[in-house]
Amino acid sequence: MASLSSLPVELIERIYDFLDPGTHLDFSLISKSLAYHSRDLLEHHRQCRERLRTAHVSTHDLTARNLLNTIAQDHVAAWHIRDLELSSSGTSPLAEVDRYALEVDLYGLLEARLWSPMVNRIPQPTSTLDAIHKALEDCSLSTKQFILLTALCTRLRTLKLHAFERSASNNDASHENAEPVEELAGLLLLLSSQESSASLAIWPPGLQTLRKLVLHGSDARYPFPNTDLAPHTVASFFLLPTISTVHLTKMRWEARHQPIASNHPPSAVRHTILEHVQGPAANEVVNQLIAMAPNLTSLFLRACSFDGGNVCEPDLPCHQLERVVFDGRADSLSEFYHHLGFPWNHLAAMKAIKILTLDVLDMMPCSTRRSMVEVKYKGEGREEFLQRFVDSIPPTLEVLMLQHPPHQRLNDREMQKVGDALMRLVEEKRCPGLEAIYADKFEGWMHGMRNQWGAATPGNWLEDVQVLMKNRGIAMYGQKDEGATNRFIEKVCSELC
Repeated sequence: MASLSSLPVELIERIYDFLDPGTHLDFSLISKSLAYHSRDLLEHHRQCRERLRTAHVSTHDLTARNLLNTIAQDHVAAWHIRDLELSSSGTSPLAEVDRYALEVDLYGLLEARLWSPMVNRIPQPTSTLDAIHKALEDCSLSTKQFILLTALCTRLRTLKLHAFERSASNNDASHENAEPVEELAGLLLLLSSQESSASLAIWPPGLQTLRKLVLHGSDARYPFPNTDLAPHTVASFFLLPTISTVHLTKMRWEARHQPIASNHPPSAVRHTILEHVQGPAANEVVNQLIAMAPNLTSLFLRACSFDGGNVCEPDLPCHQLERVVFDGRADSLSEFYHHLGFPWNHLAAMKAIKILTLDVLDMMPCSTRRSMVEVKYKGEGREEFLQRFVDSIPPTLEVLMLQHPPHQRLNDREMQKVGDALMRLVEEKRCPGLEAIYADKFEGWMHGMRNQWGAATPGNWLEDVQVLMKNRGIAMYGQKDEGATNRFIEKVCSELC
């Protein structure tokens, strides 16, 4: 009778899909007689069993020790894990696991599941391979555990890494307190420099299938998180061979950080989500990450602050962008497009845009709120401005999202300019696929504005805009509901995963 290992890989995978991971883990423990010798292992199994069945495993509700001990016993159980969430600090960090507390041979498993297959796939020894081997030998115990998990969970789709806090002992030469994420990043950079990495020959199995990565910085001293995750560390994850979505949150980059090298191979990342990213060097790092991803189609910035300059400079690849979404701080809108805060030249290059966020201050000529814009376009008439606005909006647009600085109020004259721009865009039918416009509290933007007799001045233009949209089949959301835009953003983000 042929053994399971002699069957084609595709057939084995089909068989695994039909196996219940909890039941198979029971069988594995019994067949190895482990269930009769280790009371602790049974407790580990009880904790892991149901989590394995959900395909989501996290060290927030399972200790790292239990997780390692359990899935290392049964590769079929580990096969079913799709989402892996790890913390390098907090209640259950990887660093808590002492090698003597493990009921598995950590070093033997690393050799069997990672190093030996790597060597077998590369016939000729290389200096890079030697460097990888040395990096594996020298890295800290917690990093070895981290790498082993990515080697055992061979069908990972999502990896979430939390809390990159640095302790005072991290400079210890023993590396025992080193940050596992940073050490793993160094290994990833070595892997990406290997010529055969394009064929997935030497990547840990779990990283060969990874689609989404979430890097979550520390909550310590928020909104100035105590994170020292360097830009080149983040960039290393952009080089994962099958990565599609990268979500970065609570990062702070200072000018002292080493910049990202410009000689990295192109990244496969298509969607980038940034939340609470800040610091003097944040704009430079974000631009470098965008430059690494020539196939980027989605860029989301939420509550970010770019003190050092603009994001997504005009010389960066943007013709393939389909979704450009901003939410949160008022200044992040204009910083995206242009150092003058005027987006039209940049928008014209976005040939594939479908979902777009605009600041309403960019929709009125010679805005007194932006002196640079007023100087540059002084003397431009209302008609010329409206035509340039319409000509700049790509015809592929499907959803337009309007943001308004929360600390500013627009008067009726300014709001009418916004309405004129919207009406001209719809009347000329430049965007035949336009389906919806999101404008949170559109009517409320004028709240508190009074005419010379002290009465509120809503103006007839708002009704004209709404009637025109309705007649053209364009939905308008959020006039009185400030949550409509956020719900739409969450929906789009979830679809990218």
